[in-house]
Amino acid sequence: MGIWTLDVTTGTQIRDANLNRLLGLEPRETTQPFDEFLTHISPDDVAAVREAFTTSVREGRPLNVEFRVVRPDGRVRWFRDQGDVFGASTSQSPNMAGACVDVTERREAEEALRGSEERLRLILESATDFAIFAMDRDRRVTSWSSGAEVVFGYSAAEAVGQVADMVFVPEDRAAGGPEGEAETALRTGRAADERWHLRRDGTRFWASGVMAPLLNGGGFVKVLRDLTYRKRMEDALRAAHNELEGRVAARTAELERALDALGAEMARRRDLARELATVQEDERRRVSRDLHDTVGQTLTGLGLAAAAGRADRVRELTDQLAREIHQVAIRLRPVALDDMGLDAALAELVRQWSAASGVPVDFVSPGVGRLPAPVETAVYRVAQEALTNVARHARATRAGVSVTRTPDQVSITVEDDGAGFDPGTNWAGRLGLLGMRERVAQIDGTLEIESALGRGTTVIARFPVGP
Repeated sequence: MGIWTLDVTTGTQIRDANLNRLLGLEPRETTQPFDEFLTHISPDDVAAVREAFTTSVREGRPLNVEFRVVRPDGRVRWFRDQGDVFGASTSQSPNMAGACVDVTERREAEEALRGSEERLRLILESATDFAIFAMDRDRRVTSWSSGAEVVFGYSAAEAVGQVADMVFVPEDRAAGGPEGEAETALRTGRAADERWHLRRDGTRFWASGVMAPLLNGGGFVKVLRDLTYRKRMEDALRAAHNELEGRVAARTAELERALDALGAEMARRRDLARELATVQEDERRRVSRDLHDTVGQTLTGLGLAAAAGRADRVRELTDQLAREIHQVAIRLRPVALDDMGLDAALAELVRQWSAASGVPVDFVSPGVGRLPAPVETAVYRVAQEALTNVARHARATRAGVSVTRTPDQVSITVEDDGAGFDPGTNWAGRLGLLGMRERVAQIDGTLEIESALGRGTTVIARFPVGP
């Protein structure tokens, strides 16, 4: 804090050593014209400061003004100047006295918080595939993202202030579904479910959502996605499967004694159906786990950071939230395969992974062209999982991805110069290698793992293809 006095009649200012130190000058008491003080102020703020002093003297009221100071070394600092006028009501000439405080850190924190809030707003507005909305403890909507407008059909002006129960179907409302979801979120920290919801026009859609409580009794936040298409496809598949089971069962009963081979085939189909159900359930669990471990926890951390006024942490968690939502969407289905083909999709995967991990990658592909969809998906997933292992475990300084094709085979190789591991230990099974082996085996491919401690790792997957 620096102290000053001002003789209004003569325009003479006295500054103490602390104020001169704050201005970047020699820390000693000095006397100089008031206009000399103005030369240290940013040109953009001089007029406002002069007007503040003039108004304070003219009206006899306290001075309170913030402005930027340009120090001799070129650095810009924010000051808050507060002072009082005395002697104005007497025969003496009016004088002023006050103090300057450096408030740069506060102004920068405020600006960072405003920027972080704006980034969060833009993220929520751009995430139109997800309905994101907040509620108070009585489940009244307090914020409504553009994604929620798209999914539910209510504008923000229509939704804010309404009880969020309006998006539940009548039978769920009658059964206490909204209350039960809120109670579960408060008791366990999250409430995840898949259920039918209502749009503004009364139509129903199937959605998967997660509700989490905000800290300090601040209400709830919910993230929800429309999965109607997937639900209808599952229902159609289930109906078709049930119909097929019925027809085959009837036919099998008819030909049971004469067609043992057909009975064996039916047993195989039932096994495949059970495997399909298992795969679907595993996928649901994985998506739910991803939302819990990433988006849900990040939202909770965001609430904590905002409540604590930690602008840097809010900014960090906001950016992290955007990345996590994007990664969950990508893991559900590598749409780049459909849009760009295998070569371009792998190139983009390598580019994004290298940018995120900071590890340079040599990518080589002579152009394999289009392959059967299961093969393209398997090649892409092997590359994705192998690069994920490099980022998490290898501590590598360089990696390589190469794809080759012969008339009857396509292969992908992912290698790094990192820490390596012993493929014979149980640790290897925790790197996703078993999952890769199963994925490769499903389409009659082979997987080789070459690694040793301190000597890097090479993953080679080969898949049969037609000419």
